[in-house]
Amino acid sequence: MLHVTPHPPRPSRSARAEIRSVIRSTAFALALLLVTGVGSLLLGYQQLELFAQTLSPSQASNTMVLEAMVNAESGIRGYHLTGNQTFLQPYTGARAPLAQGQADLERLLGQDPEVASLVAEQHDTVQQWLTGYAEPAAAAPGNRPIDTRAEGAAKEIFDHFRLVNDRLSSVLTERRAQAQRRSSRVVDLGILGLLGTALAAATMGLRPAFRAFRTISPPL
Repeated sequence: MLHVTPHPPRPSRSARAEIRSVIRSTAFALALLLVTGVGSLLLGYQQLELFAQTLSPSQASNTMVLEAMVNAESGIRGYHLTGNQTFLQPYTGARAPLAQGQADLERLLGQDPEVASLVAEQHDTVQQWLTGYAEPAAAAPGNRPIDTRAEGAAKEIFDHFRLVNDRLSSVLTERRAQAQRRSSRVVDLGILGLLGTALAAATMGLRPAFRAFRTISPPL
């Protein structure tokens, strides 16, 4: 006598509906996880882009301008005191990085409403010091009598430059700190969002799964 193994009974319509509900819930939860993760990545990328394209280059350019001006001032002062043309080398060597640094600042921050005026003021102060003092001093014979009035005016211009440069540096440093704080918050919120979404996904997926299990499984 042949023994025929009966086929397992097909799940009822209600069970199949519960299974479809599990699939839908799981797909929705995965979509939420994807959206949360992509959103966190995009916000983090924006902060990194801000660092890479604006803040770090701006700070470097502002430092370049400061160092070039200090070198130029030292060269002019040494030539003025000694009459030795060798002392003009720091001045002549500083002209190119000075122009490049200021041009980079104008390119990066010239349209920024918060700092554009500082960039323009620094540019004007640098040009005033160069054309009103440094260039005539470099062209004149060295070791000449000191014009105390001209020296005093040049010092005032140079001190004003340092003040503007320091203010611009302070603004850029604060922006860097703010961007770092925002980046940290984005990471923290992204982690919390992923954890919350995972918990919601588990809840949404498990409830219909338990209902389907009770529908399919025979009672004990």
